[in-house]
Amino acid sequence: MNWQQRKRKPLRKRKPPLNQRLRQLRKRSNLTVPPAVPPGVGPPAPGVFFLHSSSSFPYSINTHFRLGNTHRIGYASSNRFLYSMTLSTNDIDDFTQTAIQAARLGGSILQDYAQKGFTIQSKGESINLVTEADLESEKAIIRSIQKTFPEHQILSEEQGLQDILQHPIKWIIDPLDGTVNFAHGFPMYNVSIGVEYQGTCVIGVIYDPTRDELFLGQQGRGATLNGTPIHVSATPRLAEALLVTGFAYDIHTATDNNLQEFCAFTIRAGGMRRTGTAAIDLCYIASGRLDGFWELQLNPWDTAAGKVIVEEAGGKITDYAGDSYSIYGKTILATNTLIHSEMLGVLKEVRT
Repeated sequence: MNWQQRKRKPLRKRKPPLNQRLRQLRKRSNLTVPPAVPPGVGPPAPGVFFLHSSSSFPYSINTHFRLGNTHRIGYASSNRFLYSMTLSTNDIDDFTQTAIQAARLGGSILQDYAQKGFTIQSKGESINLVTEADLESEKAIIRSIQKTFPEHQILSEEQGLQDILQHPIKWIIDPLDGTVNFAHGFPMYNVSIGVEYQGTCVIGVIYDPTRDELFLGQQGRGATLNGTPIHVSATPRLAEALLVTGFAYDIHTATDNNLQEFCAFTIRAGGMRRTGTAAIDLCYIASGRLDGFWELQLNPWDTAAGKVIVEEAGGKITDYAGDSYSIYGKTILATNTLIHSEMLGVLKEVRT
């Protein structure tokens, strides 16, 4: 038999990317949402996820299956795959660099529109505005992030949660915090980008293009302003403190509208301010320019980045009850720590 008569081995078919295989797997399978993690099974260890299936799916709970070259346990939630991972120092550095670049890009777009003009629309309430600048800044920021991390989840103010497979990393974006200020030409607005890892905010970047100030917080690494470390103030008492707050867009119709709290703090504090942007309020708490901040009815993109920056600068953040603060909650109290108890006391007095 000569070489021409020999049978050639068929070329091995190249596997599609992992994300594509996950999507195909989800499409072929009738995945359902489990009521809870199976009994006796604790939280997934790094690199492990659980799989829940209906009777038509060929794998059962706690069944190992193969994806690529790794054996894992799977768990599907809301018809999306959810898996955990361990962050490395390089991961934090890469995410931070991407967040800074995206924030500066968004800020430059805002400044361009501030100079050349823009159109304004209303989102329901007459004072809840959106401009061309919001939308273009958001598009550019998302493109910048997805260019490097296409598999990561993204939650942004104007576009909402991207319809992609669940991932332990979620980018939470406000492309223009302080839209009303921006629309009026009042130079107090910013771009805010937070990075959430398995439900915990680990990186916060807030860029104020009007002052070229970039605030950065990294979990366990501290907080900085343009590269210089920052820390909360040492103001010891509420009577000496400079406070800041904000009001929700439904202030004209809501009964719980922060006006009683505002009056109570005004007569007890050393001073009161309102900037019109929660992200800047939190940055100013972190840098010691302000001492205490409270507000209600904020959204995740308003505080995801600021939470990291305040905590890494030595500040304290809770809800109005003094419990751990969640960016998905509806009340926030952020202070230099020293006046926290006093502020909680005022809130309790007013709201009971």
